[in-house]
This record gives sequence, structure tokens and C-alpha cells, in this order.
Amino acid sequence: EKTKGLAKISLDSNKLIYIDDCKYIPRFMSFEPSDDNIDNILCCPIYLHDDLFGFLYFINSTINITNNIKKFDIIFENFIQSLEKSFVYYKNLLEQKKLNALLSIIRIQSADKSLNQLLEVAVENIAKVINAEIASIYLCDINRKEIFICSSCDGLEGLTISYGQGLAGYVAETGECVRIENAYTDHRFLPIVDKFTGKTSKSIICAPIAGFSSSHPIALIQAMNKVNGLHFNKYDEEILITIAKELSIALHLRAREIFELKTTVQSYNPNCEVVSQSVLEASLLQEYGSIAYRYKYRIIDDHIVYGVNRGSQLSETSSEVTTNRSSKPPSSRSTNQSNDYTYTNDTTSYDYTSNSHTNSNQSNETKDIISYNHMNTSINGKYTYNEAFELINNYNLDPFEISNDNLIELAMYMFESYNLIEKFLIDVNTLYRFLTVVSNNYHSINAFHNFKHGFGVMHVTFNILKYGNVDKYLLDIDILSLLIAAICHDIDHTGHNNNFEIASRSSLAILYSDDMVLERHHAAMTNKLLMTPDIDFLKNVSKEDKTYIRKQITNAIFGTDMSKHFEVVEQLTTHISLDPKFNIDDLVDRTKLCRYVLHSAD
Repeated sequence: EKTKGLAKISLDSNKLIYIDDCKYIPRFMSFEPSDDNIDNILCCPIYLHDDLFGFLYFINSTINITNNIKKFDIIFENFIQSLEKSFVYYKNLLEQKKLNALLSIIRIQSADKSLNQLLEVAVENIAKVINAEIASIYLCDINRKEIFICSSCDGLEGLTISYGQGLAGYVAETGECVRIENAYTDHRFLPIVDKFTGKTSKSIICAPIAGFSSSHPIALIQAMNKVNGLHFNKYDEEILITIAKELSIALHLRAREIFELKTTVQSYNPNCEVVSQSVLEASLLQEYGSIAYRYKYRIIDDHIVYGVNRGSQLSETSSEVTTNRSSKPPSSRSTNQSNDYTYTNDTTSYDYTSNSHTNSNQSNETKDIISYNHMNTSINGKYTYNEAFELINNYNLDPFEISNDNLIELAMYMFESYNLIEKFLIDVNTLYRFLTVVSNNYHSINAFHNFKHGFGVMHVTFNILKYGNVDKYLLDIDILSLLIAAICHDIDHTGHNNNFEIASRSSLAILYSDDMVLERHHAAMTNKLLMTPDIDFLKNVSKEDKTYIRKQITNAIFGTDMSKHFEVVEQLTTHISLDPKFNIDDLVDRTKLCRYVLHSAD
């Protein structure tokens, strides 16, 4: 659009333009760099991969161009080839920088360093790979509609701004990647930040980091000012998006730390039975965000002020600024913040009948135990509750067509189907909270090892027990242990296999001495949950029975280790040849059978 003069003519005609006597051409002297010594000039456009790259000029040729056009063709072709090679080298160089940046992030992640260290390394590498003067990472608090800098090259950690405020606030609100050439010509830019830092923003690029929900990001990457004075280009944008994807995975894997937080949040809200995913996400970020002080800086009335707590007035601001990186941000559970989060309380009201069973192992009939006032309503558009409860008794139920909340209801049905709730004096609300915490400790980012897989294995286990005549060889306490083990068998799965954990020397591999790393972790997480007071649905069970249940759960989950597959098949084959195949009075037989069932279901 800015091309003028001879280049404009060449571009419009898409032809080589040659002028043999420039002094008679006013338009040339008007638009090209004037030089009285220019006699003749040749101009042609240069295209690289179908994009206009520039223009090639030959000035003051001593030979007759018209008669030697082939020589110029050869020169031109050689030039284009050199240019293409240079361009390939440039792209490879960028690719190498990108890979080095990703490798640094993966190394920190595999070494189980703190979130603070991970983000600091990311910021440092982002600045290097795209030649930016400043790089920053914001964490997003979807519940409060705020973002805050947790790691930055310019020392602005703790700056908190609202959604929609500034370029970063716009990206947090829309989830779009934004790249601008001139900050001061964009209405979304906040010049107050430049006044505060004394720096001048020029070009800016900002990319979202995908969160637990596809509807909003969990964090943002922002880079400012190309070191060489140029603008950020589409290759910089591609690199930033790639790094954002890797950081998204890293932040999701850090979600295992939410376990303690979730149970604690629920203990402060005894009436809350479901905590929304966004609340858990926001709580995680507040608890583990790598900032010295959440509201170290805040923008109020076009001014950046120090030490402003959420909800405080400007007159209450503190002149002191906390700079200790090890200090934590204000707790999300403090009493003055109790209204910051909205908990969903759309749980179903359960009415369990007291139908006792003289021998639960002998009943194969479908029992309508849970009383709903919406049994004919749709679950996610595919099943009604009636249809789902009918399908629970065969293998045709598709967990991917049902929300996690509804899967929890179906899981409760499986416990009640064996009358376990009455027999073990289980409080249904506590069981519901336990299953909700289990659901949230499966990572939805995992394509396979997520809660739907955990439920699926429980569902198959249930059908093997009920319709494979396996339950007649087990006691009620074994069936209870097995159903718990089934739905928890892959809880907090990292998304990697044991070999990867061992090869990468992860903290789990070190903790469990490279032996059944993930299986030991799943069993430990399950037993830890069962010891958490507010979700301990076995609190009315005797100490001896609790010990028994814990051992059976651990044994069954250990049985899911695929490295033991052929060993399990051989043992099971041996048992099948016996008569009776299993002895219900033999603890060893019952323990082995629990392991076989869960391994088969998995």
C-alpha cells in the first residue's frame, strides 16, 4: 500500500521495468532516492513463497540490459535461490530457539521444580527466542475477573488488572492471540504502565494459555518491543502459541496440588457438595501463584498504586511493598473473602429406601433405589435418567455422553445396588462429596486417564461382579473396597507411563523407588482421601474394617500394573482349573480375585 514510483509500476504490472535514461523521467526522480548520477535503472518485484518480499534494483548498468536480458535472468534466479536458503536458515534458527525454550520448560517440569521456577524459566526463554525486551506471564482469576503478573523481566510482579483492561485484559476476556505494531495507536493499550516503569512500549504480542475449561485461559504470555526495533511477526506468534501450549500442560499437571486445597475449601463450606471447576482453578492459582504479594501494584483511576488489598479504599493503601518471593498471596479462604466465590449447589436430593437384603450376592434384579423427581429428564441430551440407570446394568453405557456430575450420581447407584450404604452406615452427602473430589483429582487434560475412564472401569467392575457371578466369592466389604479402588484406580494420573516417570527421574519415581510408580501414587492418593475428615464416608466403619478396606484397595490398584499382565493371566488360568475356583472363606483367594477383576476391567 505504501509502494510508490517505479516499484509501484512494477508491482501493478507484475513486470520487470527498465528505464535507460532516468533524467527524462520526472516520476522516477520524484519518488525514488534522488541521485544525479543515476542514468539507468531496472526494477522488478521479488516474491518469496507467493508473498511480496521486496524489489530488486539494478542501477547504472554498463551493458545494454535489453540485449543481455538472459544474464539478468541468471543473476535474478541466483539471488532468489540465495534468498530462499537464507529464509530457510532463518526459520530453522527460529525452530531451534523454540525447541530450546520448550526443552528448558520440560526440564524444569520433569525436575518437579516449583511453579515459580517454571514460570521464571519460561519468561527468560520467551524473551530470548523472539528477541523481546520484556516478557511477562499473567495468571488469570476467572472468578474475580482479574489477571496479575506472576513473573516478568521488568519487575512488575504483582500488578493486578481487571478483565478487559489493557491488551492483556482483552486477551484474558476473549482468549484471542493479539499482535500490534504500535502500542500507542491501539485503544486497548494502557500508557499508565509506561509512565510507571519509565519505558516506552512499541510492538506487543500477547497469547493465551489454555485453562481447565476451553472457554477461558488460565494464564497469558505477553512480550514487548523487538530488540532490533522491528515488529513481532507471524513466526513470533507461532512460537509464542507453541510455548503457551507447553505451559498449559505444565500448569495442568501442577493441578495435583489442588487436592489439599479442594478438601480444605469443602471443609469450610459443609453445605457445599459440588465445587465448580472455575472455583477450583481460581483457588489453585491464588494458592500456588508465583507472586510475592497478589496486590503489590494495582491500577486505580488511571494511577498505579502500591499495596492495595482487594476491596480497600485508596486512603488505606500501604506505602510498604513486600518483596519476599517466598511469601504467599492472601488466602482465598479468609473470612473477608468468603463471598468471592460462588459454589454450585445443584446437587440431586437422594432418597434411599431401606430395602435390606438378606443376601446381596444373590440379587441380580435392577433396583430403583434412588428417588429422583426428574427421572425422565435428559442427561446431556442423549440419555434420560431412566435410560442411564437401565444401561448401568450392561456394558452399553457411554461415559463420554454424560457429564461428570451425572456420572457421580450413577456411581452412587452402584454402591447402593449392593446395599453398601445401609450396611456400612454411609452418609450419602459425604459419599457424594468424596466422589466429587475424586472427579476433580482426575485431570481432564488427559486424553485417556481422566474421570470418564475411572468411571468406565468402575462400571465394568460392577458388571463383572453382578453378571459374571463373581460377587458370590466376595464379602460385602470386598465389594465395597473393589468399587472404591475401581473409580480411584488412576486418580491424579500424570498423563505419562511408569517408564517415562522413571526415565525422567520425576519426584514420584524417586518417592516410590522406581517401583510401580503410578500405581503406588494412585493407591496413596485414594487412601489419603479416605482419611480426610470432611469426605470420610467410612467414618462409621470400625478401625479394623478400615484397615482391611485400605489393604484391599491398595492390592487391587497394584493389580492394574500392566507389566504384571501375563503373570495375572497365568494365575487366573490356574484358579479357573480349580474346584471350587475360589473359596469365599479364604482371604488370599478374595484378595487375588479383587486384583483379577480390577485388572480385567481396566
